[in-house]
Formats: sequence, C-alpha cells, structure tokens
Amino acid sequence: MPKTTLVIPCFNEAKRLRFPEFTKLLETSSIQLVFVNDGSTDETDMQLRRFAALHDQRVSVLSLPKNTGKGEAVRRGLLQAIINGPNVVGYADADLSTPVEELSRLSEILQTAPASTVGVIGSRVKLLGTVIERSPSRHYFGRLASTCISLTLKLPIYDSQCGAKFFRNTETFKRLLEKPFRSRWLFDVELLRRLVASDPNGWDSGLNSLREIPLQQWKNVEDSKVTSLSYFRSMIDLILLKLTPP
Repeated sequence: MPKTTLVIPCFNEAKRLRFPEFTKLLETSSIQLVFVNDGSTDETDMQLRRFAALHDQRVSVLSLPKNTGKGEAVRRGLLQAIINGPNVVGYADADLSTPVEELSRLSEILQTAPASTVGVIGSRVKLLGTVIERSPSRHYFGRLASTCISLTLKLPIYDSQCGAKFFRNTETFKRLLEKPFRSRWLFDVELLRRLVASDPNGWDSGLNSLREIPLQQWKNVEDSKVTSLSYFRSMIDLILLKLTPP
C-alpha cells in the first residue's frame, strides 16, 4: 500500500515534461504517481505511457477522451489515486515549478503531522534563505487574488493557488470529490472550502486542520499557461462561489 499518491494533470505537456525529475522523485521517495492526460492533442499521452511502462508498479496513466480543464483532471485523478488506499493523496503541476524535493517534503510533513491535520498547502513566500523565482506581475496579481478570496470566502490562506497540495485519504475527503467543481479557475479554493466546511466542529476547526508550508524552492517555468487574464477569470469564479454554498 503506497503512503502517498501524487496526481499530475497534463494538457499538451509533451515539450515540458521533465521525466528525469519524476524518476528522481520515484527513486528518492515512496510516492506513487498518477498522470492524468486531459485530452491532449500532442504526444503527451504517448510519452506518459512510455514512462509508465518503465515504472510499472509506481506510475499509472489516466487518459480522458477530451479536455475537461485542470480542476476536473485533478478531481478524476484524485479519485483514481484513492483506489489503492494510500494514506495521503495530492497533486502538483506538470511543469514541476514546485521541485520534487519540495513535493517529498510536503508529503512527509503531512505523514508525520498530528491526525488533526488533514491537509498541507505549499506557499510561495519569499523569505531569507528561500529561492522563490516569480515574476513581479504574477506575484502582485496572485496577492490581489488571494486577498479577495480571503475576504470574500473567509479563507485566510496566503497562497491558495500554489499547485502543490496534499490531503489525508479519508472517507470524508473522498465524498468531497464526488461532485465536479463548479469553478474552472478556482477549483483549488473550492476544494479547500469544501474541506473546511466538512469539519463537524465548525468552520474555525476546519481552518485549523490545514497547514500552509512555506516552500524553500519554487521557480516560474517558461511557457506557463497562467496569464494575467486567468486572474480576471478567477475573480468571476469567485463571485460564483460566493453565491453558492460549499
């Protein structure tokens, strides 16, 4: 039984997939990988299946027939990951902007945390001794988005959009994945909101069950699919989430 299964959503990533780094992750941790090919039209699926064939027991590929968006790819991937009964499931970006060393560290933090901690979230905070390479525009748009999310949904999370998150594999978490996300651009926030709202002891207890972990390394990868327009679209989704219950 794997301790951690990590989901990697992929859409037309053939030119950016860094298989040597994924191999390093497999060799230096007990993490298993589920790649989700989200209806790619390039050679992504072929490359993923070739890599999976080299790591038969540790890597699997879920191919969706058409592009559904990152949120749905993550949701379907997490449901697939849960099947083998890992203690922890998570997801990260295919470009590995969060390095494999950080993914291993986040997984280990949750594995060893008290049972009351149900999730850990990577946070891009530029501190002394850290290497966070992020363009000024992405940083400031991100801060604006996080502030709006915090005030609108009462989710005081510094960096809700960082693509590195791990959760305990529980029946409650599985139920949270049964329904597709309403939001295309803020599915991370919607998932966290569902998780917090599911705490039987109330909202504050749900917030306290999550931990934000400052990343020691993060690097903005060239050809990122995140644009300034993405942040404006996310604000429309924020209004949608505000108007609907968790």
